[in-house]
Amino acid sequence: MIIILYLLASSGMMSSLFVLCLLVYIADFCLM
Repeated sequence: MIIILYLLASSGMMSSLFVLCLLVYIADFCLM
C-alpha cells in the first residue's frame, strides 16, 4: 500500500487517474 502511494506521489496525475479508474472497475466487478 505504501509503495502504491509512493508511486502516485512520484508519477503524479496520470497515475492517480489510472488507479482511480482501476478501483472503480474492481468495485463494479465486485458488485456484479
